[in-house]
Amino acid sequence: MSRKVLIVGQGLAGSLLAHELDLRGVDLLVIDPGRAETATRVAAGLLNPFTGPRFQSPEPPQAWFASAVRGWRRMEQRLSARLLQDMKVSRLIRDASELERLRQRRADPGNGTLLGEWLPPEASSPLNDPLGRTEIRAARVDLPLFLDRTRDWLHEHGRLVYEELDYADLAFTAHGAGWKHHELAAVVCCQGYQARTNPWFATLPWRVSHGESLVLRAADGWPGRAVSRGRNLVPLGGDQAWLGATYGRQTEPTTTATGRQVLLDSLGELLKAPPRVDVVEHRAGVRAGNRHGFYFCHRHPDESRLLLFGGLGSRGTLIAPACASTLAAHLADGRPLPACPGQLA
Repeated sequence: MSRKVLIVGQGLAGSLLAHELDLRGVDLLVIDPGRAETATRVAAGLLNPFTGPRFQSPEPPQAWFASAVRGWRRMEQRLSARLLQDMKVSRLIRDASELERLRQRRADPGNGTLLGEWLPPEASSPLNDPLGRTEIRAARVDLPLFLDRTRDWLHEHGRLVYEELDYADLAFTAHGAGWKHHELAAVVCCQGYQARTNPWFATLPWRVSHGESLVLRAADGWPGRAVSRGRNLVPLGGDQAWLGATYGRQTEPTTTATGRQVLLDSLGELLKAPPRVDVVEHRAGVRAGNRHGFYFCHRHPDESRLLLFGGLGSRGTLIAPACASTLAAHLADGRPLPACPGQLA
């Protein structure tokens, strides 16, 4: 591929795609204004294959999880940074229907060893688990470090333009595409929730959700694993932990006093005796998803040089590495994209 691929957005999707294209020898350029409130920076980075009251997961969970771990280990090598930390999640059971769903999910061989058996409550445990819990094999990705190291790498190689894309600067012809003085092989929009205002993709079935999270400090420390019951408490090392997230329909990444209090109150749902805490950071972001449950990874039906990669939803850390690799192989080598975006190539 002799011409550049222009990536619009340096969030999770755009950053991973940039690395995967570079691994295949594709020239690329990333345009990004450098917003601090991106959903990727607000998230915990938890690589949890089972979420929600029904233990939802992409199928098969074991394959997706293994693929994600390989992808993030590859990013660690490229960036000379420790990004991935093994971490178990203590999933607290909320009611009888959730316990029954756990039993059904454990019977699925595609889960491998990711999902543990039901464990009865323990009097000595700090967890608030009157109906017991299960242990999920998971991991945590340091997403802010990944974005920062990727930005440094792009800047060092002259591949990053710090500005907002003006759509009027894009030109598409029968022979190619162009942006300012650059001749382009393709334009890939990886703009997160901002893509819903993109004139080429505004009519897609977007589902946006507003979320807030807290970084807390507790002098007595935290449990040595993540704890989940609707909300997640994720240890960050030392005396700090991530707590989140709220869920709302706002479309601007603003923090609220209500969201802060809801999160602080939720500590009592996770721990029997919540510690006294200080709020180190209060973050907010808007996450983009697809109302039909799959991510977006398509060429525009009328502009073949224009693609969309996003809408990764709550499982972005889990599915993004494989999706970026698949899209990069399509752009570099012409390999077909999966017929269904929910498939693992």
